[in-house]
Amino acid sequence: LEAKKSVAGVPAGDLAEAYEKSKRLNSELLRVMRESIGVNVELSPDVVFAILPTLASLAVRGDVAEALAQGGALDALAGALDLFAHDPAVCRKAIAAIESICRAGSPDASGATQDEEIIAIRSRLTNEAVDACGAAVARCAYDHVADARLSEAICALAHAFAEIGDYDRVQFLIGRECALVQAICKISKTHEHDERTQRASSLALAAFAACDENTKRVVESLGGIALIKRCVQELGIDDAQRAFPHVKRWISGKKTREDRERGARGFDSDDGETDVDVTGNL
Repeated sequence: LEAKKSVAGVPAGDLAEAYEKSKRLNSELLRVMRESIGVNVELSPDVVFAILPTLASLAVRGDVAEALAQGGALDALAGALDLFAHDPAVCRKAIAAIESICRAGSPDASGATQDEEIIAIRSRLTNEAVDACGAAVARCAYDHVADARLSEAICALAHAFAEIGDYDRVQFLIGRECALVQAICKISKTHEHDERTQRASSLALAAFAACDENTKRVVESLGGIALIKRCVQELGIDDAQRAFPHVKRWISGKKTREDRERGARGFDSDDGETDVDVTGNL
């Protein structure tokens, strides 16, 4: 507003002053937000409930998303998921805020931009989100598996975790402590006729499978590839196949030369099924 006033007739010399004033106001807003995030959620649940959608809407820029994370937003969101685990409305708002911070406000995945700075910000924020909130998100998924809309939101966040997060974070998410892939498979089976949830869950499973060969084997061993195949062939929901080209080969059942070579090295059992040790992931 100050800048508009300057352009509208205030002397040009005041433009720099107006700009500096705007920067100070922005800095003050972020300070207030950081302090608000630190409110004790047990003593002030109304404040937390009111601030969750504000967090999601403010994280439309990377610098703001970073400021929120530095101010303790992710820890507060994880706390909200646990303390309000019984309330799906709060959980939905918390999940949306976490995803917004991960993606720096943009619904697009990190691969959708060529801006290296944005990619770096998203990667850093997503890794911090997994560290702070990954286990709480998985618990929420199991607690509210019957809630289609909350399950859809959790799958969308899991998609961001898998597509943007570093390798070690992905391994944590599929490991015993978190078991997020198992939760997504359960969501897919529970809401087998809900188009939105099927779309979100198939995208999340494909994102995990696309991370690396080990993660793909885990997804496949838990039935994730079969669930994606059902989405494509029975429901006509091919979002995962379009977003991740490898999905078409995975669900076709055809082995490539790479698959055959891997089998020759002893990765496959005699009956054609892949021997996967997922004892640490169940």
